[in-house]
Amino acid sequence: MRGELYIKAVACAALLGIVGMGCKSNDTAGLTSIPSFAGSGNKPGGGNPNTGPGNGNDTGGLPGGNPNGNGPNTTGTNVGGTDNGNPNTPLTIPENFQEQRDIFERVHFDYDSSELRPGDQDLVAQVAQHLIQNPQHMLLVEGHCDERGTEEYNLSLGERRALTVAEELVRLGVSADRLGTQSLGEKVPLSEADSKAARAQNRRGEFVLFMPMTGVVELPQN
Repeated sequence: MRGELYIKAVACAALLGIVGMGCKSNDTAGLTSIPSFAGSGNKPGGGNPNTGPGNGNDTGGLPGGNPNGNGPNTTGTNVGGTDNGNPNTPLTIPENFQEQRDIFERVHFDYDSSELRPGDQDLVAQVAQHLIQNPQHMLLVEGHCDERGTEEYNLSLGERRALTVAEELVRLGVSADRLGTQSLGEKVPLSEADSKAARAQNRRGEFVLFMPMTGVVELPQN
């Protein structure tokens, strides 16, 4: 009888070991629980056309997706479009505009946080200054996460990070109808290393500047 129990225990342990192999990092301690939602922005062309996860205020979730999305598995919202910051008006980029990346320094976030750190507030202020001085320019703010947590959770967290940055830009005087946000979750890591430093690098907000193709403007030095 004891022999049979021993064999069953070994078999169960082996099965659990097989199931656990090949999984991504399961270090999810401290992650904030979010409600599940059906729409996660999985349509080509970018953002979720429906409402996203609830925002804790019983308002029915986040607004619809940014039409300037980067393809499947992304979400996006729009910031502004009217004087009262109506988030339902999309950011429309004219055809004669060109995209510029890596002009502004990235901002980074603490683990499981969408709050701007004091030093990064200065970086956002530099972006705001450029936009105020160049009123014809438009900006897309991308929210990124490390690989911990589910893809659904990271899309929501990246969304909140991008919105935090955009809201700070509006507070600093940038017109809301010149801004858009997009969450890429964990899809585009800067580093794929399994380390604390790599994960900190991946928890970030990035800026994509759109400017007219005609005319020469002085871009900030990164």
